[in-house]
Amino acid sequence: MFYTQIQKHIKDVEATIDTAFAFRLKSDVNAVGGALLEQELTFALTDDKYICLTNRMVETLERAGQHFSFPENMSLSEVMKKTKEMDNDFYATDLFLFERPSKNEWMYVDSISVKTSLSDNNGVMVNLVNDADGEVIEALENGGDVYLGQTLLILLNMKKGDYQVIWVDGTIQELVGGSEYEVRERDGSFVFQNWTFPFADDSDRNVMVVTNRSKSANIKSASSFNRGVKIRKDMIHNFGETISSGHVEVDDIRSEVVKDLLHL
Repeated sequence: MFYTQIQKHIKDVEATIDTAFAFRLKSDVNAVGGALLEQELTFALTDDKYICLTNRMVETLERAGQHFSFPENMSLSEVMKKTKEMDNDFYATDLFLFERPSKNEWMYVDSISVKTSLSDNNGVMVNLVNDADGEVIEALENGGDVYLGQTLLILLNMKKGDYQVIWVDGTIQELVGGSEYEVRERDGSFVFQNWTFPFADDSDRNVMVVTNRSKSANIKSASSFNRGVKIRKDMIHNFGETISSGHVEVDDIRSEVVKDLLHL
């Protein structure tokens, strides 16, 4: 359902990228663009039938006495626990979609993970899955599979203004498609290179890296920013559907921001 809702309101989703770009020009906090995008998406994806909320919005409303109905009569605390566990529909949920049949009643419809990247460089990795328990690595090691959930990726090049809105929904085996990989001895990462994707030159590129949280040689790599499934941003379209792509008018937005700042 979220997929359909995003397609229906794609122009509103694209507008959130302009807003996030403008806000990012006012703050040097890297995470602020993604946080604002997540909030703006709740407005973009809400209409007369469905209401979109972040995790924290749901928690805040429940504390205020609102009742949320989830599948199998799960409580909100049970659902939030599921968001930390892979291979279920709630994994890594950032946004919920609800119907509201009455004033105090919220009926669960769907949920998604949102990943954003607002940076000056396209040729770097974006984190798709934060695999805290190493389930993806375990699946690859044993020839198994694990569901990665529904993920909406919004990628914006802050220098050029180019953006992509990508939808990824599937398992790790569907993602890698049976492609070969090498294993790094220093940290045990599964490194998928340019097995079928064309580059401008013939050099090997790490297209996707799956890293285990458990480290023996490089403790820093065990952080949430380095573990899990990472995909090269300029190759992301090979792993999911491009729902939208376009260009933010960088100079125009920058001029508007400057005008606002001069009038402070």
